[in-house]
Amino acid sequence: MEAVAKRRTLYQATAEPDDITVHRKSLLDQKAATTFWRKRGLMRPPNVWVVPKPTPEQSLMLDTCFRLTTADRADLLVLLDEKSAGELAGWRSHGTSFLLPVVDMTRGGVHSCDITFKANDPTLWSEVAATIVKFATRRSQLTQLARGATDLEARLLAYLYVADKPLIPFADPTSQLFIRYPGFFPERELRGVAESLSKRGMLTRSFVDRYHACAACGSHRLNVREECLSCRSAQLSEVALIHHFRCAELNTEDAFRAGTDLRCPKCRQQLRHYGSDYDKPGSVLRCAACHSSNSEPAVGFSCQDCGAHTDGEAAPTCDIHSYALTAQAIARLITPDSQLTTPRRALPHAVEEEIARLSDEVANAVAVIRYGRRERVIGAHGEIAFGKLRSLFVENLRNLIVESGRVVAGDEADYLILEDTEADELVRHGACLLEQCEAVLAERIGPELDVLRIDDRIVT
Repeated sequence: MEAVAKRRTLYQATAEPDDITVHRKSLLDQKAATTFWRKRGLMRPPNVWVVPKPTPEQSLMLDTCFRLTTADRADLLVLLDEKSAGELAGWRSHGTSFLLPVVDMTRGGVHSCDITFKANDPTLWSEVAATIVKFATRRSQLTQLARGATDLEARLLAYLYVADKPLIPFADPTSQLFIRYPGFFPERELRGVAESLSKRGMLTRSFVDRYHACAACGSHRLNVREECLSCRSAQLSEVALIHHFRCAELNTEDAFRAGTDLRCPKCRQQLRHYGSDYDKPGSVLRCAACHSSNSEPAVGFSCQDCGAHTDGEAAPTCDIHSYALTAQAIARLITPDSQLTTPRRALPHAVEEEIARLSDEVANAVAVIRYGRRERVIGAHGEIAFGKLRSLFVENLRNLIVESGRVVAGDEADYLILEDTEADELVRHGACLLEQCEAVLAERIGPELDVLRIDDRIVT
């Protein structure tokens, strides 16, 4: 009470009469807020760290419901302005208190936050209190290593555990990827980290959507449009076709048009009666830029970020997934002295499984197949074209070694596992094998072999 009295005296010495009235009202509201929180299981108003730094008016409002403090003493973080949401990516990635919940108090609503709060909604007071308790309880269950994680992989796993919910993307037109994941993690890095954890059995993933991407900058914000097959202009218009029965002339309506009349450009006869002299069997697309006509348009993409153009057939695709913790990940997060994340595999899990099916006496060598001309082919013809060439190459290889080995497709590389073949023999004859499989392709993709011995591979 003495501290409150001193605070009131200091405030009265510098404030206008109207401000004193507001301040006295806020002190009464603080008592009501404390009662509100206690009814919801909290012994005191939550300590909050605010982003961005609040104005004096905002501080007065916040101090009515919460206790303002620093990040290291906070129970939760409050976001006041959506424009400052990007600052939280660094906090989740490097801050020491990265496992606090984030409360949205912006006007527009930020999906990356863990909870929303409005002072005039009693239901939200209950939800915030429950979120604080849940985060605190689940934080206490984590190992010390997980609570103090420094790398992004471990931080993501720890956050998903305390938040107790999967990582589900939501639509965000302000992002180049057109989606964003909750939790305020760096969006460009997060997908790669989540994919890596998924391949190592720490996260399960579920397909959400597929986007086409700009071949130049990778943005998903593309304008999809019908284009001229000849010049790629989008200035197309539909023009009716006319079929003259007598001479079988088939041409566009403007070719038949002679003022208000229709006259056949081939036999010069005037067309008078629809159905007996002529009919209109369909239409074509006329390009205003190059004046060519085509029955079907091309599909093209125009990037809204960098302005680059990408043909529909050449545009790379990007699959978006949601992610959830596996039982293995949860065990590592809460079991003392356990290693938090598994080391990266030298070989994909599918390759290890295939090797495990074969006895040590049979499977003697495994080779990684990479494609040296990958970027060149993608740059010239697009990622889809490269994928088709690669698939045909792998099919040729499988057919060639069907009785003596296996081919396992990977993301960035493919893998060749041979039975009853020594690694040294594969080194000697591998180049000839690849050349034979590549010979029938329309474009060279530059396959290269990196031969490993089964007993030399790194297995986790």
